[in-house]
Amino acid sequence: MTLTLTLTLTLNLTLTCPQVECPAVTPEVVLQASGHVERFTDFMVTDAMTGEPYRADHLLEAHLETALEGGAKEPLSPEAKEVSWGAGS
Repeated sequence: MTLTLTLTLTLNLTLTCPQVECPAVTPEVVLQASGHVERFTDFMVTDAMTGEPYRADHLLEAHLETALEGGAKEPLSPEAKEVSWGAGS
């Protein structure tokens, strides 16, 4: 008597490598020694609805790009036009 057994095995594997994101952390003494602490200032604004902080230069840049593309819904307010870029320097 002969017994023949056929086994079919199908493996469906998906291998993924997780992306690791981490901040670049620099000790404050290094930033002080390089002059970054004294010389660089980013103006921040806070969204009145959500309380989220944003860099003012990033918001202005995004608005200007939208305006140049013809998609601005409204012009900059007088307050926004008076942003002082050279404060402290």
